[in-house]
Amino acid sequence: MPAKYAELVRWYEAHARQSEIPEDLGRWGVTYREYVDEFVAAVAGELPIAPRDAVFESAVGAGWLLRGLAELLPREVGRTVEWCGNDIIPAALDAARAGLLRGEGGVAPTLCVGDSANLTGWVPRARFDATLCGYLEALPLYGREPHLASEEAWRGHWCAEMAAITRPGGHVFVGNIAPLGL
Repeated sequence: MPAKYAELVRWYEAHARQSEIPEDLGRWGVTYREYVDEFVAAVAGELPIAPRDAVFESAVGAGWLLRGLAELLPREVGRTVEWCGNDIIPAALDAARAGLLRGEGGVAPTLCVGDSANLTGWVPRARFDATLCGYLEALPLYGREPHLASEEAWRGHWCAEMAAITRPGGHVFVGNIAPLGL
């Protein structure tokens, strides 16, 4: 793992919330079912995902957003969607992959370790019908690059990267924007 990723992983793990719920890798303090019922259901009702669409989640974490969407969409849609995503935490990607495979949708996602603030460095432009991020946060490493000198610039850059990998006419969705320091 490159030094930059290792530093991001260390920061995230040191600053992550604590949770008493074993399945709660994102440390939200809710169960998977609560997250799906309270958040993903609202997203699914607003985000037009069609059969054979390609959907990418930036910072997928344990995959609850993708898994929930795959379960809530009609089977003829959810099972035909190409589910993709990235995260900087390999263990989170393992959990996401396992959750999507065993979930009601039973889909095999394409997930990889990658930097969400540099999606266009490794993800093809205009590739996805929908690009999502359930939780966007600015890590304290944002000041290391002159064009990302503030939290706002970091978040704006991340969203611009998401837009760049979304095809014209596609959809970009950001669920929550976290204050620095969680």
